[in-house]
Amino acid sequence: MKNAFVTLATICALNAFPVFAEAPKGFEVAITVDDLPSHGAVPPGVSRVDVARDYLAALKAHKVSGVYGFINAIHIKADPSSAEVLKMWRAAGYPLGNHGYSHMNINAGGLEAFEGDLMGNEPVLAELMKGEDWRVLRFPFLNAGTDPALHSGIMDWLKAHNYRIADVTMSFNDWAYTDTYARCMAKGDAATIETMKAQYMLGVKASIARGLSGSEKVYGRQFRTSC
Repeated sequence: MKNAFVTLATICALNAFPVFAEAPKGFEVAITVDDLPSHGAVPPGVSRVDVARDYLAALKAHKVSGVYGFINAIHIKADPSSAEVLKMWRAAGYPLGNHGYSHMNINAGGLEAFEGDLMGNEPVLAELMKGEDWRVLRFPFLNAGTDPALHSGIMDWLKAHNYRIADVTMSFNDWAYTDTYARCMAKGDAATIETMKAQYMLGVKASIARGLSGSEKVYGRQFRTSC
């Protein structure tokens, strides 16, 4: 995640309203984006490419570098045009990593199926990253296996395949707003959208405060975090 730390709070799924919040001075966070090339519903007349363009414009406007986008390549099969999102991400200079081909929950799928799901993403990653290191995993649902044997098994597999793990130390639940936002946009309900934005930002600030407080209590200092 080299060079990915900035003084901003952030969002973690490719939904349709990218909102950035100011963060306390000196607070550093690695910005990452999950669920490329698509997540949830989009408003009428808005394409996945439109969403990605807005995201990338926001990142560039805030001079955010090194933003990993974690992909679920199954969406390309369902909507081939969404492959353009991944090309745009790379053209903007941002890296891609593995989020599972189908966003499989390892607890539900089991070890062998989960390994296969990760490998399903690899040809797409290898093609788009063209010689750069794409072996970075963001666990779908942030679930690394609750059963000790399952957890141990996937960790052994990841080590054998030279994967690094992209942990999350702050999360703002932006994904929960995606479908509601699309419905409100379809209805032209601007008032509710503004209420949602305000509610979301309150949640972001509360998450940051909780994270900073926990860091001070446990470690006695602030440290770099990731979303």
